[in-house]
Amino acid sequence: ISSTVITGFLGRNVSFVSTAVLLTNLTIAVVVPWIMPALQITTSSISTLQILTPVLTTLLIPLVGSRFLFVLPVSTQKWVLGGAKYSFILWLATLVIVVAKAFQFIESQPDIDPIRLVQIAVLSLILCVMNFWVGYQLGGKEFAQEASQALGQKNNSFVVWLALTFINPLAAMGPTFYI
Repeated sequence: ISSTVITGFLGRNVSFVSTAVLLTNLTIAVVVPWIMPALQITTSSISTLQILTPVLTTLLIPLVGSRFLFVLPVSTQKWVLGGAKYSFILWLATLVIVVAKAFQFIESQPDIDPIRLVQIAVLSLILCVMNFWVGYQLGGKEFAQEASQALGQKNNSFVVWLALTFINPLAAMGPTFYI
């Protein structure tokens, strides 16, 4: 999840951002099944387990794995931690894939109004700037950068998955533009 990677590169408190990411994703996984039908965003029934299972898998396996790392010999720990320098490259590769899928979707849907896409892109940009700014304000002097990253650079891949799975591909364009 990019906010923790970027926070690490900035030399800031990764634990703060990791905790924020974990708590917000778990909260979203529990709340979304109740909110989406109430707002009539989707007509299908969504169970908490349908959303919570992939979230727990994505978040808890690396978390448990990182805790397991400390029982390994120091030389193995150093070797594994040496791979952290590739996390930024993996993050960039993920971004390329998300953008490519978005363009593929846009090209395959000639009936999508270009003005609608521009509106979605502009709204996504406004939300992005606001989230980073609000996070910076909430973090105070000690955690301004961490809170800004945690709120601004949320797990939009998770939101894209929610939109594609439970709503429709056009709904995924907002978080895709945000990315």
